[in-house]
Amino acid sequence: MRPAGLPRVLVTGGGGQLGHALSGVADAPGRDELDITDPASMSAALDRFSPEVVINAAAYTDVDGAEADEAGARAINTVGAEELAAACRERGIRMVHISTDYVFSGEIPGGGDPTTAPSLEPTDPTAPTTAYGRTKLAGERAVLASHPEATVIRTAWLYTGPQRESLGLSGSDFVATMVRLERERDTLNVVDDQWGSPTYTHALAGGLLEMLAAESAGRVDTRGLTLHA
Repeated sequence: MRPAGLPRVLVTGGGGQLGHALSGVADAPGRDELDITDPASMSAALDRFSPEVVINAAAYTDVDGAEADEAGARAINTVGAEELAAACRERGIRMVHISTDYVFSGEIPGGGDPTTAPSLEPTDPTAPTTAYGRTKLAGERAVLASHPEATVIRTAWLYTGPQRESLGLSGSDFVATMVRLERERDTLNVVDDQWGSPTYTHALAGGLLEMLAAESAGRVDTRGLTLHA
């Protein structure tokens, strides 16, 4: 459902989970139409769609792949994001940049069991330990340096679930994988050294749209802020 008062929104990364979830109420072209690593493609799309707001959901999200191809991850997550932010600022376009919990160190103060530790906050909230996390943190900083009124949204474990295949989404996510394996196996073996907060893609999409509609109505102002979804 389109919230009342929603401005014109353009979403990068239209072929991904979040882009697909937003496509019903926003322009969400695929990479063949809007490639943030190609300045000409980016400028043409901004001029063609004339958005009031850009949500940057384009990203290199293969965490393991980024370890072997950090330069490729940086081209999208850092350089592309920075150039998009600069282009939006030049045109007076509001920007919302989607980031990740991988910018955190993941360490619990004092170590030990996170359910009994005195605080669940990382010891250093900006100390990523992966190539993916490093490129996303650099992207956050580059976006805010180029477009100080942009908003950064950090989200975690984004999932669409088993219906992703029927929606035409490639790849998988944690929930979809667990549902599939539950059907295929008698027992499941899952890593137990990582804690997360899975985020339903459509819930995040709805929250973003409500935020932008509320801003348009003057009820909230998140410009220049980094928020956690």
